[in-house]
Parts: sequence; structure tokens; C-alpha cells
Amino acid sequence: MQSHKFSNVVQSVSSIMQKTNSYWFLVIGIFLALAAPFQSAMGKPFVDKIPADVQIKPDLEYVPGGGPSRSLDLYLPKSGAPLIPLVIFIHGGGWNSCTNKDWHPSFHDLLEQGFAVASINYRLTGEALFPAQIYDCKAAVRWLRAHAADYHLDPDHIGVWGHSAGGHLSALLGVTNDLPEMEGDEGTKGVSSAVQAACDWSGPTDLVKAFQDGPAAAPALYRVVVGLVGGPEKATKENLAQASPLTYVSTKSVPFLIMQGDKDNVVPLDQSSLLDAALKKAGVNSTLIFIPGGTHGIGKPDDLKPVTAFFEKQLKKS
Repeated sequence: MQSHKFSNVVQSVSSIMQKTNSYWFLVIGIFLALAAPFQSAMGKPFVDKIPADVQIKPDLEYVPGGGPSRSLDLYLPKSGAPLIPLVIFIHGGGWNSCTNKDWHPSFHDLLEQGFAVASINYRLTGEALFPAQIYDCKAAVRWLRAHAADYHLDPDHIGVWGHSAGGHLSALLGVTNDLPEMEGDEGTKGVSSAVQAACDWSGPTDLVKAFQDGPAAAPALYRVVVGLVGGPEKATKENLAQASPLTYVSTKSVPFLIMQGDKDNVVPLDQSSLLDAALKKAGVNSTLIFIPGGTHGIGKPDDLKPVTAFFEKQLKKS
């Protein structure tokens, strides 16, 4: 497929060059030829990969008037169950980029196993600083629980899963169930923001340590952690502790699955180990998996099997 596209581009460029002898057409042609393999590698959008019988409810605002940054896409599988367990996915991007439209291949597995998936947006740091991000995530949980009957969702079986910055927010949800200072004042009122299970993939968990270790230890992490709270002058121990999942671990924390590639060059591995150790010390069910050879990305399809298995165990009624 790629060589065929490449050949077509080259033929087109040759034809143009014969007619124009233009330097700029040569430059454009080389660019297109090089871009073709990348376009093919990107693949088709997620909506082309989901099971055909899945219903998509896009761009649902979970904060009225909140616009795209406080909206979600809801994917509903065909299910024989009267109530469908829900997994909320939170995208990464350093809290400053990406959207819920950046699909994830494991949605397919979750949907095929009868889970609904809500892929949510939240305000990025260019729009609002922390704690706006966790306020938004909790508002999304409250909205989904309040509207569970509209979509045949099970309000008592909601899990959350995120990657990188989204892993951090998923972990915060898992350790701060209904903590008043983390709720914010917008969106649905009088409904619980509690989740029943959390999967953190490559998320930073101790932002105090990430800052104290400095840019030499993990430059990309240091930069976005500083950006999350509004700059170096605001990166105080108090502000960073407020944003750290490790701060809130207690016996009330939900079961966790923590996953990370053992070759991650963005988030140090001890960020996962520290959370796992704290959860276990508190008597909370936690599983830590380091993927051999894995980097900061989500990973290969086989690496994702523990995620579906985890939510199967935690969210489906026996």
C-alpha cells in the first residue's frame, strides 16, 4: 500500500517537473512522497474501527455552556445486560494538548466485552490551571451518573482509565472519591463523583518529587508539571502536593491497575512504584505492571489485555 502510494506521488512529480522545471514543485513533491508512509501509518480514525453495532453520542456537554473543552463522546455497545458498566477514558498530552478525539485502540476490546466508553475532554492549561482539570473530570463523572438511565448505564459500576496526564487525573479520581475540595462548583450538583476502579497508565503521581528532582532527571515531565500549576514561582510544595495522587491515598481508595513501559523516557518509573506501594500500604488492591521494552506510549494490543481484564473483574457483576 505504501509503495504504491509512493510510486504514484513520484510519477506525478516527474510529470509536473517535465512541464514546469520548477524547483518548488520538486520540494513539494519530495514532501508528499515522504509524508505518504506517515499518513498510512496513522491509520483511519477510531470511529472506523469500532464494532458496527456501537452507538456514538458525540460532543455531549457535561457542563452546560462549557463548550468542547467540557464535553465527552459516549460509545454504547450492543448489550444484553439491563445496565451497562462504564469506563471513562481521559486523554494525555501533558495537560496542555490533545483532545478526546485522539482515539485509542483498546476501546474496541472494551466495547466488544460489553462496556460503554466515555472519552472526555477537560480544560487544558492554556485555558485554566490546576485544579480545573480534576474539577472537570469529576463534573464528567457526576453528569454521566446523573444521566445513566438515559443511556442504560450502570451508575454503580464506573471505572476510569487514562494515559500520562490522563493517568494522573485517573489516579486522582481513584483516591479522592467525593472529596469536597476536589469537586469544583460547576456542572451537575448533588450526585456522587465516585468511581469504582482506576487504571493509571504512565501517569505522574508525586509532583513534588518530579519538581524536586529537577529538569535534568525528567525534562519533559518537569516542564509540564510546572505548567500545570502556572510557572516555577507557583510550583510550591503545597500546590504540587495538592495536585499529587500520592497525597490522597487512603483506605478509601479504589482498586488500581498501574501500567507503564519499563523504557519510559518521559515519566520516571518510580512515579508508578510510589503509588503502588502507598496503595498497598493502605490495604488497597493494587497491581503494578511494567511492560518489558515499553516506552511512554500506550503499547501493543497484547499489552492492553490486562486493562480489559481488570475492568471485567472490578465492574461486572458476578
